[in-house]
Amino acid sequence: MMQLSYAGHTDNDMLTAYENVKERLEFERDHLNRLEQEIFRRIQERGGTSLPNADENGEQIWTCEQETKYEYDHSKFTPLKEMLNSTELYKCWTPERIVTEPVTVPAKWDTTKLKAVARRHSAQAVALVEAARVPTGRKLNFRRIERG
Repeated sequence: MMQLSYAGHTDNDMLTAYENVKERLEFERDHLNRLEQEIFRRIQERGGTSLPNADENGEQIWTCEQETKYEYDHSKFTPLKEMLNSTELYKCWTPERIVTEPVTVPAKWDTTKLKAVARRHSAQAVALVEAARVPTGRKLNFRRIERG
């Protein structure tokens, strides 16, 4: 990667360059967003999860798959407080506590740890965790396939 030095540039030159790069970056981000929208549109139109791609020999050049992003609705984890034993609960849930008189730290779940505890606990616990999963959007998983 090329490293640039701005030591010999005036403040004005550097700020002008900064402004130009920001404008180009904004243009490129807009261009990227429009390309992503079109890719999502084509995937949805075809009822698939990725765009087909191959060179003239039929070899795959890159992968471009749609992935759904998720978050968890922590309020749906509440039944797990009754289901998990204290050791399991300690690993993945922090109860509300008062740090100082005017500040209260709310209870919270560590979703990553909760999923592991639920898998070890029972199918019912896993089902509760999965029921709390809420799609929040989608993204493209795009990478070029290296040939060697």
